[in-house]
Parts: sequence; C-alpha cells; structure tokens
Amino acid sequence: MQHILNFKQGMEYSYKHPEMRDGESFTAPDAVYELEALLNFNFCYTDIEVNKKRFVNTQITMPLDDMGKIGESKLAQLYYEAIIDSIQARMLSITNYDNMKLLLVDLQQTGTADNGDAIVSIGALVGNEINYTSTDEIGWWFGKAAGNCQGENDPLDATIVLTHDIYFVRFPAPPPGKVRRKVNIITLPEYKPWDYFLVSDDERDNFEDSRLFYAEEDATHNPPLHITDDTRCLSGYFETPSEMTFYRDSYQQFIDSAEIDNNLEFTDCVISWGEAYNNNIQTKIWHTLQITLGHVWLVDEGSVTIDDILAY
Repeated sequence: MQHILNFKQGMEYSYKHPEMRDGESFTAPDAVYELEALLNFNFCYTDIEVNKKRFVNTQITMPLDDMGKIGESKLAQLYYEAIIDSIQARMLSITNYDNMKLLLVDLQQTGTADNGDAIVSIGALVGNEINYTSTDEIGWWFGKAAGNCQGENDPLDATIVLTHDIYFVRFPAPPPGKVRRKVNIITLPEYKPWDYFLVSDDERDNFEDSRLFYAEEDATHNPPLHITDDTRCLSGYFETPSEMTFYRDSYQQFIDSAEIDNNLEFTDCVISWGEAYNNNIQTKIWHTLQITLGHVWLVDEGSVTIDDILAY
C-alpha cells in the first residue's frame, strides 16, 4: 500500500510542477501497472451493493520516448488529463444509474502505434449502488429488473440476485476497521451459454440445458421449445428443482476454474441477460458471465479515502 501512496504523491507533485526534471521513467507495462493500481486504490468502491453493472471501454495513446519509456511529468499529465477524463466520459454516457459508482478499472497495453507509442485500453466496471434486499424463497425473472416470479421486488431479477449471492460467498464482510483493495486486474472474455451446452440438440427442453441460463422458441424442434412465463422464471432456492441453485453453483464453478487457470483471485463479475426477437416474437433468452480477476487485500479503513471520480 505504501508503494501506491508514494506513487500517488509523485503523480500529484509532477502534475503541479511540470517544469521539474523527471525523476523516474517507466516502460509502458510498468506505467500501466502503476496507474491501474492507483486508479483502483483511489477511486474504486468495494463491498457495496448494486442492482446494475456495466463494463465500459475506451482507449488512449501513451507517448513514449526513443527508449520506449515515459517520464513522470508526461505520465502525470496523461493520468489527470486523459485517463481520468476518459473514464468520466464513459461513465457519464451510461443512463438510468441514479447512484453511480466506479467498481474497478482494468488497464492493458493492447498494441503499439506506428510511431512506437503504446495503445492502452481502459476498462471500467460501473455499478448503481442500492440497499439490497431479496426474498430467497421466491423464484426470479431471468432479467429486465422485473422482480420475482410474482411480479414484486423490482428492480431486481435473477442476474442481480445471482451476482449478490456470489458476492456473499466470495466477499464476506471484512473484519471491523478493514476495507478491500484490488489490483492486477484482468478481464476475461464473456462466457456465453451456447458454448457450454450440457445436452445434445435433441435433448434440449429449455431447462438447465447449458451451464449458463438459456432458452429458445422453436416450434420445429422435437419436442417443440416454447418460451413461457414459467421458462422466464428461474425457480427459487427453496423450490425443487431449484434453477437458482443450479446456475449459482455453475457460475461459481466458472469462477473457481478461472482463478486456478490464471493464478489470480476473483475480484468481480457481471451477469447479464439478453434476448432476441424475430417478427416481434421472443425467440431466445439467456445469461452471459464476465469475470474479473486480480489480487485482493485488506487495508485499514482509515488509510483509504475513496474519491468520487465523477467529482474529481
């Protein structure tokens, strides 16, 4: 933590005193690592409850010298005038988030420009903070923030409840006086249900056919497949069978495997719903899963002041 605080002080000083000689130069990978850690430490909220999440992306160009490095002054200017501004702009492009919070940032060098400068991707996970309450006994609508299967408790749905339940297992309440910080963020490609079917096409019946929720309308299938209100509702944890239990455990298994494969810890996830229409008829409904990994550690609450990046 002290290293991040020292880097933060260095960025602040270099930005306020651009006339000073650069004290240190950074390669593009080192600069990306330092900036990502600082952004997550300074601006990203942890252990909060949200009912919406969205992962947004943008990119910038990092100027490098003939040695492939960037000095502190230029890095500070890039941080305050390009990176922070880019994240703010992408967040402000999101609508219908009444209590918007930045949850994590993933910086990656994704390429090199013709002149040798580094192309840096900026991924930001944004959430809408709420006081979360749910009723586990009742099944949940697959998506659309439509509430439970009795049409109550909106703006929740199965994706939101499943995300909350994964958080409950992965991130129990920290010890008193401690907060979580996250670094070394990587974002994995989305897991999509059509890549993880558990049965053959002939055996599909719109019930737990894939490791991720998926159903379709197909009158030509044998037997015919129909999307009904019962299909759209994922049965609750205390029902038998429980689709919510099935998908919660399946999504946890994806996370377990990702942690092992990448030798990193779970930092966040986005479970999203999707649907397709043809001639005004709903033809498919589904969930996707996106996982972010990194390192998670606990620090003293008093040592961290999280700044609202939108007010920075």
